[in-house]
Amino acid sequence: MMNRMWIGAAVMILFLAGSVCAAPDRSGKWDAGMKVSGAFSDDKDLDEAVFVEGSTSYGINEWLAIGAELGWQERELSNQDLTAVPILADVIVRVPQEPDMQLQPYGIVGVGAIVWDYDDSRDAAPEFDTESSFATKIGGGVDYFLTDQWILNTEVAYIYTNEDVNVTDISRNVDLDYWTAGVGVKHVF
Repeated sequence: MMNRMWIGAAVMILFLAGSVCAAPDRSGKWDAGMKVSGAFSDDKDLDEAVFVEGSTSYGINEWLAIGAELGWQERELSNQDLTAVPILADVIVRVPQEPDMQLQPYGIVGVGAIVWDYDDSRDAAPEFDTESSFATKIGGGVDYFLTDQWILNTEVAYIYTNEDVNVTDISRNVDLDYWTAGVGVKHVF
């Protein structure tokens, strides 16, 4: 019962804070934020992971922005740590909203690279052709304006990489593509 009361109070505070602020026009403004997501692989041999990222974007007009993001995740593959650091340049298409709306949906497309690193201390270490690979991202999300400057953000995206890893102890290549789904905060400058 006590947990329900705390959850209800938190939801009320969120809606009260949001009810006084509509989505402002971010033309000519920067925003920066942090997000924590789950990373879910397409391949059954690669476990799920926590994905942390920082991003920034610049609003060209009310519906178009350009940005950059840097992320980090560490997974386990054949009892070894596999680290990924994606570096992407993004194009963000925002859906313009009515002046009294607090939600702003958007789509995002990114292109860049993922730097891969792994612990090669075991004899049967995964073998990479390269230590970095080309990557693309496609996704969408929603920005919820808590105030004119603070945004609660949710996003789902698919990250494609042209890299596979050959794992000798399972005698096959492991696909390194993955989905992310997460929540974060942004600040508008």
